[in-house]
Amino acid sequence: MNKYLIGIIILLLAINVFAIANFLYYRKNVMAQLLMLEEEGKRVMPLEINLRANMENNARRIQDISGKNQKGELKCLHDFFDSGMDKILVCRFSELDCESCIDFTIKTLLGKNVVIGKDNILFVSTYKNDVNFNRQKQLYGIQDYESLNIMDLGIPLEVYGYPYYFILDKSLQVLDVFVPSKSSQVMIQKYFDEIQEKHFSHSIYEN
Repeated sequence: MNKYLIGIIILLLAINVFAIANFLYYRKNVMAQLLMLEEEGKRVMPLEINLRANMENNARRIQDISGKNQKGELKCLHDFFDSGMDKILVCRFSELDCESCIDFTIKTLLGKNVVIGKDNILFVSTYKNDVNFNRQKQLYGIQDYESLNIMDLGIPLEVYGYPYYFILDKSLQVLDVFVPSKSSQVMIQKYFDEIQEKHFSHSIYEN
């Protein structure tokens, strides 16, 4: 009788161990699938955002908005074309954007300034306080770049809540909008390659 009970207990234990092992294996596979879906979502989302951003904003003309530059002088957007440039690359951000997003967007661009050319870059921000803006420029390392602090550009992309890049021509037309994402390094490199070829082919290209 005792041997019979012991056999049943051993059998039950074996069944439990088998069930637990299967559950853990199933759980591991499910977690792996969820992680893959999450990573895929991170790759797809920037594509969707940039598709919508370009459809809604490309070829729009913005007003000749004025704001304070890095020297505290009041300047208009059109003033940045006085030196004879036809197009400039604008890096747009707001103090309401997430700090890490701004930092990533600016550092990514600074790493490409050999391609674009420092004189072809304009940082356009929205800070209620010019003192805070000047302090942030020091932290971001863009104090020596052309910059403008304004309230709103008046284009749909302003409500997205992300820092972004775009090409601005001397007629103040918006071209080649791009919202960078940490999960899309290949897209970022492709964007800079494309705008360098299309708009800044006179710049020295270095990898």
